[in-house]
Amino acid sequence: MNTVSSYFFRFWRVTVLLLSLAIIAYVLYFHRLGNLLPGFSTPELTTLRHTGSLHAIMVYPVYAPYELLVWLLRALGHHGIIITG
Repeated sequence: MNTVSSYFFRFWRVTVLLLSLAIIAYVLYFHRLGNLLPGFSTPELTTLRHTGSLHAIMVYPVYAPYELLVWLLRALGHHGIIITG
């Protein structure tokens, strides 16, 4: 028990600094993120629409490698738009 308390008292400043940096990073990056962003872009929605079937991917093969990956993720059961980002 003495070693745990001595470790804490020796490194309390580093612990407080790291926790403070984590809180600042949270506030800057994630706090109210859903309210600050306008939503999904038109290309993201178009990509999600085009990956509905393999035929749609083969009709316009320029982005086929990316769209095949999105199609595979959708086939595995992930149906959110986040997979297109």
